[in-house]
Amino acid sequence: MTDLLRELEREFEEKGIQKGLQQGELQKAREIAYRLLHKGSSVQEVVDITGLSVEDVEEILQNLH
Repeated sequence: MTDLLRELEREFEEKGIQKGLQQGELQKAREIAYRLLHKGSSVQEVVDITGLSVEDVEEILQNLH
């Protein structure tokens, strides 16, 4: 039973690390999008560069003003 608990703990830890990395990547993409929009890039350019959705970039653009 102890081995099973250790294995589950490792799995949850790995999943937590992966989720944290994904959240960090998303946050970085949003920061880059903000800077690109601030410099005058179009929504489509930002989508192409960051991989964010049009909706996400438009939301960032609305919060820019």
